[in-house]
Amino acid sequence: MNGGNNQGGVNQQWIFSRHGTTKTLFVNFTSVCDAENVNPQRVANLIALELRTFSKIDIEGRLVLKGRFMSADISDAARRVFVSLR
Repeated sequence: MNGGNNQGGVNQQWIFSRHGTTKTLFVNFTSVCDAENVNPQRVANLIALELRTFSKIDIEGRLVLKGRFMSADISDAARRVFVSLR
């Protein structure tokens, strides 16, 4: 499930994928946060709050979300978070 959207002021394509049957990954999460000059942990917490789930940032800098989400749902939540942090 690769999807992307470069709305919300982010200049990079957002990449999502499934990990197993119960986790969804935001693959280039830290690079997007670095491009937007925002704290990745704060953004991760806000996205998890929007999606009503748990999240963590793994060693490779990917955002791991507990649950199965469509890329459009994560994109919408991420867009709202990035816009609110401006």
